Amino acid sequence: MSLRRWYLHSAVLATGVTAAALFGTATAATAADPVSVSVQTGTAVLSPIAGGGYSGTLEITVGYTGPTSEYLNLRITNADGIRFTGSPDGSIVQCMFGPTAAVSTCSISGNAFAPGEQRTLHATFTSLAAAKKKTRIGTAGKVEALLNGSSVPGSSSATFGTKLLGTNGHGKADKYKPAVQADLTVTAQPGTSVQQADGSYRTVIPFSVRANTDAQHDYVLVELAEAVPGLQYLAIEPTSQCLSGSPSWWCIVSGGPLPQGATRSGSLVIYSTQAPPSTLTVKGAEVGYLNPTEAKPADNQSTVAITIASS
Repeated sequence: MSLRRWYLHSAVLATGVTAAALFGTATAATAADPVSVSVQTGTAVLSPIAGGGYSGTLEITVGYTGPTSEYLNLRITNADGIRFTGSPDGSIVQCMFGPTAAVSTCSISGNAFAPGEQRTLHATFTSLAAAKKKTRIGTAGKVEALLNGSSVPGSSSATFGTKLLGTNGHGKADKYKPAVQADLTVTAQPGTSVQQADGSYRTVIPFSVRANTDAQHDYVLVELAEAVPGLQYLAIEPTSQCLSGSPSWWCIVSGGPLPQGATRSGSLVIYSTQAPPSTLTVKGAEVGYLNPTEAKPADNQSTVAITIASS
């Protein structure tokens, strides 16, 4: 597993819990005990949001019948281009990805379900699509209720519809067809390097990144294409996380996934014991569990001149 994929995998699983905590320790009912679990859903209706993309909520009703109280969990399978991101009221918690990027397994908040109990849960879904005038209908997703980590025969699962509302509020709906390839444009500005009092150099390169498609991803990364002599470390502004790699460090652009049509700006800050090269290239990529390929790699990087200024 590459360093980037290892980091992303670890970062997501760090928010989860152990299997015992997620699925509980209740004993499954025997074959002689009648147990049933029901799931009802509707349509996840998403609206355009500030900053780009869409967000909306799906109502899920889960019911349980059995001889004793039991903890239930949810397995949520995303629709194409529409992703489960959490719960607005805390009714769905402690989520982990798996077994694929499109699936999340979560705990249901609260105590064990009492026999005959029914609960209403709320799930938030997002899309990176740019807003359009016409409403778009997406593919279906799926919600399953699990007892001790396993499906229960019967009506323990339900599909749900997805809809991205248009900005004009009327007219015949189109089909939503999300992109499967990323198309990131990186634009850097000339950098300036200043020698510090201890003889080291601090070099700042402003940059911007723009997502031209709605391909699903978790982060936008930026890095230097060339090795910098005497490199100590790389930082990014606004502040986010940077990790060492080859030939250079790489950094996460603050703000999470980048919606289609949105632009985000920042600066790479290079600390080195020697003067930087006269030119440097900033590269970018959209990365994550779905790991989209790049449609136009040529505009994923930008080469700029570096000026050494007086301190």
